[in-house]
Amino acid sequence: MKYVTALFSLGLMFIMAACSCRTCDESKIIHISPKMAENAREFIEAYTGQEFYEKFIVLDKIKTEYNNKNYKLVYVIMIPEKTFFRGEISFYMDSSGTVNTNLPVSGIPNCLDNPGDCDFAIDETMAREIAKANSFEKGIKDWMVSVVWNDQYQKYVWYILSTIYESQGSNGYIGEGHYLIIDINNGKILEKNNWKVR
Repeated sequence: MKYVTALFSLGLMFIMAACSCRTCDESKIIHISPKMAENAREFIEAYTGQEFYEKFIVLDKIKTEYNNKNYKLVYVIMIPEKTFFRGEISFYMDSSGTVNTNLPVSGIPNCLDNPGDCDFAIDETMAREIAKANSFEKGIKDWMVSVVWNDQYQKYVWYILSTIYESQGSNGYIGEGHYLIIDINNGKILEKNNWKVR
């Protein structure tokens, strides 16, 4: 079961990293108050610092939403000279501007305490080369490769997933393979493991 869960989690992260809304109805855009915007900025800057925030972080008005007395605020990290990287920050805030830290906080790199976690030095070509150099199996089809935020390591990473067997029949999908987690900042392999769906 843990392999199924791992595969589902990886697949979900790939989908979230790959998808963006370009045709949404602008009438559904959620507007936040100036106080909320300022408090959100201060919350993020406590991790990233002011300079990083001002240069690279913007509110995603399409993905920001309101539900059950909480706003889910979504911000995007975009670094012009590193087009391979796109980060997504999300956290929850009430209408008074108070961040709800009892709900998930995701995607904020801690540049102040760990400056190296904001280097984003490894592009996709380099990540693939690292995988090959560490004998990561090619598999039966192209690798799935994506940049995602990893809650366990509290940083952005490259996920590379290979498939060594799969079939689709009356019993549903069956497959197995390997996945690799690479630190996007320094190329260190953080995790190498198997996935399996039966």
